Amino acid sequence: MLALQLVIGVGIALLFPLLIYTGAATVKAPPKPSSRTDLKAETSEEIKQANRERIQRDQEDLRRARIAYAKILFTVMAPAGLAAVIGGYLIGVNAIGIGLLTGGILCLVYGYAGYWNALPMALRFVSILAGLLERDDQPPPIFAESWRQRHRGQCQ
Repeated sequence: MLALQLVIGVGIALLFPLLIYTGAATVKAPPKPSSRTDLKAETSEEIKQANRERIQRDQEDLRRARIAYAKILFTVMAPAGLAAVIGGYLIGVNAIGIGLLTGGILCLVYGYAGYWNALPMALRFVSILAGLLERDDQPPPIFAESWRQRHRGQCQ
């Protein structure tokens, strides 16, 4: 029975972030490098320079598109991950709750990791601070009753 709960928890933890990512990718496809090879034969220095500029421009366009897509993933995966963490915390079933908690954390990590370099420094600071200040020994105010029911007897 314990093995079954472990498999269910790991399955939920792995499938939840994949579900969110696939949903976002279905709505807006991730950017891909250009497969066009319409560069001219490098017969002169001017053509070489034009080809280099074209390649740099394509690379810059791809970089901007990747940052924009990372922002979309961040705005989808971070709230979904946070909701899964809260939902996993509130669900009493061990396998499902732990799976949602872990999947939510993975979602948050993936959402933040892709967009971390483009996040404003203040949002980085607040995000890290919120993650570090979250403790299980005191309930969040909106979940106080649920927390008290779970930890009844441990608080004495």
